[in-house]
Amino acid sequence: MWPVFADPKTDFVFKRIFGTEQARMAGLTPAEWAGYDRAKVAEQDARGAISLAERQGEVRALRRSIEVVCRLLAIPLDPSRRAEIGAMSHEQLEAFLARLERERRWD
Repeated sequence: MWPVFADPKTDFVFKRIFGTEQARMAGLTPAEWAGYDRAKVAEQDARGAISLAERQGEVRALRRSIEVVCRLLAIPLDPSRRAEIGAMSHEQLEAFLARLERERRWD
């Protein structure tokens, strides 16, 4: 008796174990595989762009929070201080905001 191989496109067990996407990919031609790979790369690029936009939005929000805290504490924000805030990274802004709230002064 010869071994029986399941067709990955139609076999229920194969789909259940490996998922429908793997079952679909099993029969791809090299050109289809290249297209699939490009689509996955584009999908990852889109996720990266969203992540970057979120991070930039968080930085803007932190800078704005520092401005509000300074206004509430009557700390003047001259152009040099604004430039200092503008040059800070996300982590630096978080640490500076925490220190500003804790010490209630710029220096």
